[in-house]
Amino acid sequence: MRYTIYIDRVWLMDFVITTYLLLLVRKTYRLKSGIIRLFISAAASAVAFVLLLLLPGIWWPVKLFVQAVCMEPLLLKAAFSFRTKEMVVKAYACMHGYGLLIGGITACVSGYLPGGQRRLHFWEILFLCTLSAGAVSLYLFLRKKSRKEAGLYAVKMDFYG
Repeated sequence: MRYTIYIDRVWLMDFVITTYLLLLVRKTYRLKSGIIRLFISAAASAVAFVLLLLLPGIWWPVKLFVQAVCMEPLLLKAAFSFRTKEMVVKAYACMHGYGLLIGGITACVSGYLPGGQRRLHFWEILFLCTLSAGAVSLYLFLRKKSRKEAGLYAVKMDFYG
């Protein structure tokens, strides 16, 4: 079985989705990180993913595991320069939660497009990911606005005791 993989599309898809996720993490935790730094971190992550993808002789779940467990915390550390492990763990969990949410919205909406469960083109997937990231961003904006109006208290999560 042979597949044709377009490396430029893989790089662009990883870069765009990682940028969306980093922007959502930045908005969630109100982090002060420059947009150029986020773009550089997302580009480095995309390059690492493409290089891992091109390595021959390694089973693809191992490649994804290395990307998710080894590369993502380094990406977060480079993008936001965290000083504590706790914040890296929180941002890691938040980033992957948003990734699952964006993937779920994209998969759900793709079934309701004209044509049903057909194979989506590259630009359709990017468009759906953009819409779902916008929906999550709108939710964060509305949640922040409603908290200000209602005067609700924020709960601090502590993973380490």
